[in-house]
Amino acid sequence: MSMDESRFERQVIEAIARVMEMDDTAGLDGATRLEADIGFDSGLFIELLMYLEEGQPGLALDPVLLNAEDFVTVASVGRFLARQLAAQGLLEEA
Repeated sequence: MSMDESRFERQVIEAIARVMEMDDTAGLDGATRLEADIGFDSGLFIELLMYLEEGQPGLALDPVLLNAEDFVTVASVGRFLARQLAAQGLLEEA
């Protein structure tokens, strides 16, 4: 995993912690499956998107661009976030 992938996964885990009101995220990593492992449903996915946008000033996530395969694991959401930031010219170098 590259440093950038790790950075985006951390951002996703932080957003999941807010959505799920979790204090301990030690059990979450890139392989964590959102639906199967932590019980995400459609409402929680919407909250996750809102927190991801909130954490990235200027980011606007268009629901038309969302694909189910982008929201299977923490890692897949992190890759989606990186692609959206790059596409919108918001990707900062670490």
